[in-house]
Order: sequence, then C-alpha cells, then structure tokens
Amino acid sequence: MKYASSLLTGVMLAAVAGCGSDRPPTGAVHGTVSLGDELLKEGEVALFSVDFGAGANCAIEPDGKFRFADPVPVGTYQVAISGVRPRPDMRPPYPVSKVPKKFWNMETSGLTLSVHSGDNLHEFKLPAK
Repeated sequence: MKYASSLLTGVMLAAVAGCGSDRPPTGAVHGTVSLGDELLKEGEVALFSVDFGAGANCAIEPDGKFRFADPVPVGTYQVAISGVRPRPDMRPPYPVSKVPKKFWNMETSGLTLSVHSGDNLHEFKLPAK
C-alpha cells in the first residue's frame, strides 16, 4: 500500500509539473487523526486537489499518525478520512469504520488541508458521532 501511495503522489507531481524543470513547490505533509478524545489507530487519509485534478493517500498508523511518503504540491486539498485501510487480503465481513460516514467522502467531509512549502503538520480532530 505504501507503494500505491507513492505511485499516486508521483503521478500527481508529474501531472502538475509536466516535463520541464520548473517543478512546483512542495511540502511534507504529516500529522495525527483523532476521533473524539482518542487517536484513530488505523485508517486512511486521502487528499484531492480540484486545481490539479489529482490526489494521494496514506495510512493512519497505530499511533494515530499519518505521513505522506512523497512531498505534496503546494495548494488546497479536499480531505477524506476512513477508519479502515483497504487491504488486498480483506474478505467479508469487512471491518466497520468508527469514523462517521460523512468523513469518508471528500465532497461531504467538509475537511480541507492547505499545503505550504516546507513542513506541514496537521491535526484532524473528528467528532465521535
């Protein structure tokens, strides 16, 4: 899955950058996700840029932290957060996400992330219900 995240981010960078040497500024994106008063111990953070028409995703680790493997182009992103990280070996019955359903979709989550050049630490604090 880490490979897929890196690949998506690479495709996003290529789409934004084109073939020239004028690469857009990027930032390192990382942070935490909490659900109510507790850190979310698994799941996925997904970003999508309407301006670039591309996105990327990364896993939420057991310590509640996430980190995108590759730099993300500077800009504003819509965000979706799921409490379940899809895996190829998953079979029914699928795990149930503790994250409220509205946050699973970038269009309904109401979450955004502004990426600036350099280090970008962000804390997503989701309500438990």
